[in-house]
Amino acid sequence: MGETILDIIKFILPAIAVIVTAYLVLSTYLRSQLQQKAIELSLQQKQQTLPLRLQAYERLILFLERNTIPNLVSRQTQQDTVPEMQMMLVAGLRSEYEHNLTQQLYVSSEAWNMIRAVTEDTIGIINRIGVNLPNEANGMALCRALLEHYVQNPQAMPNQFAIEQLKSEARGLL
Repeated sequence: MGETILDIIKFILPAIAVIVTAYLVLSTYLRSQLQQKAIELSLQQKQQTLPLRLQAYERLILFLERNTIPNLVSRQTQQDTVPEMQMMLVAGLRSEYEHNLTQQLYVSSEAWNMIRAVTEDTIGIINRIGVNLPNEANGMALCRALLEHYVQNPQAMPNQFAIEQLKSEARGLL
């Protein structure tokens, strides 16, 4: 009886060792295959979203370019009063901002926060200069004052810095 148990153990122990070894080899292989598939899927997703992300950066750079003080002013042709011109400039800027809201899905949080800050800064500049002009003055007086402010304080206009930051981020995607 003791000998049969010993014979059984002689057969069972190697079988258990083979099963454990096979399990460890297979689990390691399957784990590496899963990791490889995950990497491939991630690369595929990045390749699919890269054009969308680059397009978002393009649109936001265009937004920033269109909303520099000189470009905002150059699109205004009406000769309304200062408050009306101020309202038109701010409304146009906000409208373009709202049109580009969905682009925040494709850019970093820092980039989007910068876009928001530039927009608010530009609105602040328009309002600050508009308040200092007489209400009954021609709207072109506001445009002239904005351009003078821009020429005298080019560093106070955050658009160019934001554009360079967006370009840098976009280059990082390539």
